Amino acid sequence: MSLLTKEVQQAVFALARVVELTNVRVVAFGARLLEQAPATTQEVHIEVDSQVQPGVLPEGFVVEGQFKLTARTTFEEAKDFLELNYRVGAVYRLPSAPLPPIDVLRAFAETNGMVHLWPYVRAYVQQTCAQLGVPIITLPPFRIVSKEAAPEPGATSLPQ
Repeated sequence: MSLLTKEVQQAVFALARVVELTNVRVVAFGARLLEQAPATTQEVHIEVDSQVQPGVLPEGFVVEGQFKLTARTTFEEAKDFLELNYRVGAVYRLPSAPLPPIDVLRAFAETNGMVHLWPYVRAYVQQTCAQLGVPIITLPPFRIVSKEAAPEPGATSLPQ
């Protein structure tokens, strides 16, 4: 996520106070088992590529998220064994407020939009792993970490 100016941050806060999440829709999904999966998730390395984009609607906007998870073994000859794709949109309504500028919508998508979409991605990954008979991959919760929130000395950091 890019660093936001104070003005954009304040505009995102103001938007979050008035916006209404009306629907979450799965647009597309897919899974490919490429190789034999390892026996446990301790032998798995996971990469998640995520992209969110806002789009304008007549009475609000949509945040569309595209997620691609690649899982590979951690053996000497690491091989990708699983590829999951998930595309989902969150539909927002603005009751009476005018639509904010696109930079504010992008910032909202990267923060609030991700918070709203990430649980659906996590559930999809777990359910698909179970259906494919591979070790269940549990993605961590999505967290927004501000630049000002520096960790205390000696504290362990959690994934974002």
